[in-house]
Amino acid sequence: MKTCVGYVRYSVDVPHMIEKQKMLLVEKASQLQLELLAIYCEVIGDTQPVQDRSKMAKTIKYIENVHAAYLLVTNSNRVTRSNLGVAFFEETILKPLGAELLVCNEANFIIETPIE
Repeated sequence: MKTCVGYVRYSVDVPHMIEKQKMLLVEKASQLQLELLAIYCEVIGDTQPVQDRSKMAKTIKYIENVHAAYLLVTNSNRVTRSNLGVAFFEETILKPLGAELLVCNEANFIIETPIE
């Protein structure tokens, strides 16, 4: 079974939004038959660069230590608001670790269902 690590972020202290993101990650990991090893949570503004987010740094270090296949997020803007920034993050941070970014609410999931 492939493994993943979740990361949730919210820019203001709204606990129910964090819990909603966590629930979505658990649900998606289960649907995709991924073992969700941990979920890191951060309440910080999106103007903070990725490298200045302490929980994101811990998330990346954990992915490296356990050789997780994926970083699972609810939306690409949990990483950064810019598409170029997301691509740069994937290429320079995740790819060297052998990991990929999976985004729950975007059409990059292929869920196979039995044909009846």
